[in-house]
Formats: sequence, structure tokens, C-alpha cells
Amino acid sequence: KKVWSISTTVRNPERLRNFLITLKELENQEWNKETQIEFQIRLIKNRFYGFSNTQFYNGLTQEQRDLIDDVKNSISLEQATEILETKNYVDADMRGRNSYKPLEKMGLASILDDKIKITSLGEYLLQDDYDLGDMFFKSFLKWQYPNPVDRDFNDNEIYNLKPFILTLQLINKVNNICKIKEIKVKGISRLEFEIFGQTLLNYADLETQANSLVNFRLALEKVKGHKEKKDFRETYIDDFLSDFSNIDYNNLGDYADNTIRYFRLTRFIYIRGGGYYIDLEPRRMIEINNLLN
Repeated sequence: KKVWSISTTVRNPERLRNFLITLKELENQEWNKETQIEFQIRLIKNRFYGFSNTQFYNGLTQEQRDLIDDVKNSISLEQATEILETKNYVDADMRGRNSYKPLEKMGLASILDDKIKITSLGEYLLQDDYDLGDMFFKSFLKWQYPNPVDRDFNDNEIYNLKPFILTLQLINKVNNICKIKEIKVKGISRLEFEIFGQTLLNYADLETQANSLVNFRLALEKVKGHKEKKDFRETYIDDFLSDFSNIDYNNLGDYADNTIRYFRLTRFIYIRGGGYYIDLEPRRMIEINNLLN
């Protein structure tokens, strides 16, 4: 079993459009090692990758750094190629594939007959009057597992979910349980989303997972002291996630933050409780209830 998440390759969702604009330059070309490297080169050329990134500047000459910073002048394809070669990546093609992957995962691009294609959703994002929230909403409605082309999430014995829809269902179910138990209704915390949101792999487990979340919340609230709470959380997470194969505890919070950042763009969830809780957007409850039904 593996936790689901949104790729952290592009942490700022609005950068996806810039990546897509660059991929459009290569549309209908064969997706091979050469074009994967060229895609990364063009991202550098367009200042969509590496620009103002001090870590990326490591190893570059002062002249190359000045060139990247000088936004009044364009970077040629040849200069961008030299910059990538100066970085001396042993896996430049893999970096191109990693930059492409979020576009594919969001349904903005695909490889058909080994060639790069921009989808209808991708073409919508390229229009001048695009709505980023609407685009992500349409994308998330289609995002589901198992996915036969994703080797990490193609097992239909494990996965049966639409992550965005099931997240809405989880928040709603938790809120309803809290109402019944006469506990304050406040959505779910970021920590609770880390543990119970991204590990919810089958819609049939929704009620069990929601009850586990509420029980965890109540148990944690009874623990006194900062260190004691920290120990309780870590022990619980170790036990609860012990049978997941792709858990990196240091990155689990990053995955959750990134997913929440993307989900918020749909305007179907909002942040409350000092930024610590996510809840259903009350102004969209007609649409949300239709989705939940």
C-alpha cells in the first residue's frame, strides 16, 4: 500500500501553466530521451526553472547567473543548453520527465503514440481567460485510482477512490460524527489529513477511517504536555502507517501541505482555526452536497 499525494515537483500550482506553455513548444514531437532533455532546457530558457533559485545557481559561472537574472534579455536555446550542461546532471532526461509528470497527472498532457499531446483541459489552461480553480476542479473530478498506467497505483485489490471527492467525503463524515458526539465541528486538521486523508485508499473504508480520526483526536486532546503529545503522535503514526511502503515521515507533512494547497484552489475547501484545519466551504455547500450524494 502507498499513500496518495500530489507531486511536489511543482509546489506552486500556478507554475503548472508555465510548464505547460513550455511543453506546448514540443507538441507532436516524439517523447524520448532527447526531447525530455530539451524540455528541461526550454524550462531554463523560459526562466520557468532555476530562475532566482540559489540552489540551482550553485556550480554556474557568474556570467550564467547574471544571464538568468537579467530578465530584460532573453536566454537563447544554446545558452540554456550550456547552463544545463554546466550543472552536469547525470540524469538530465529524468529531470525532464519529472517536470512533465505533474502535467500528465493533472490531465493537462499525455503521450499518445509516443508523441507529446496537450489535452483539451490543457488547452483550456493555455487560454487567456482560463480559471485556475475551475481547471483544477475538472482535473480532480477525473483523478482516480486504480490507474492502469501508474505502476504505483494500479492494484484494484487495494485502490478504489477519487482522492479529491473522498477527501470531501471524509471531512463531511468527520463533521457529522462530531455533531452526533456533540463535539465542536471544525473540519480536519493538517495532521489528521496526513494520517487519515492520504491513507484512505478505498471509499468502502470511509466510515472506519472517519471514526479512527475522531478517536485519535479525542485521545490526543487528553494527553497533557508538549513532549507527551509529540510522543503520542509519533507512536500512533508509526503504528498506523506501518504497512505502507512509501512512507517518509520527513516528507509526509510536505505531501499533505502540497495536496491541501492544490485542493484549496477548487474553492470547495477552506482553511480555518488559524490555518490549522481544513473544512468544507460553506458558500459552496449546494455543489458539495451534490458531489457527496
